[in-house]
Amino acid sequence: MQDRRQEIEGLVNSFWATLQPIVSRYRGMEQSDENVVQHFATRVETERARYARKFEALRSDTSCKDLGELIASVEPRVPKKNGGS
Repeated sequence: MQDRRQEIEGLVNSFWATLQPIVSRYRGMEQSDENVVQHFATRVETERARYARKFEALRSDTSCKDLGELIASVEPRVPKKNGGS
């Protein structure tokens, strides 16, 4: 249970760590090329969707049933599209 708690608590930092190489890769590219911007946005949205699936899996995992409040408090800290929560 403690391992799951730590895993859930670490998801926000994990999300940002996942984005760092994506940002680094696209930072050096020519931003006037709209394909670069589109690809960057697609990669970020892919990561957001992946984390949304992680939270959904955690909510449905019976071993996490006592961690619902923790999941509910951590999930909004992973940014949604357009900076919303």
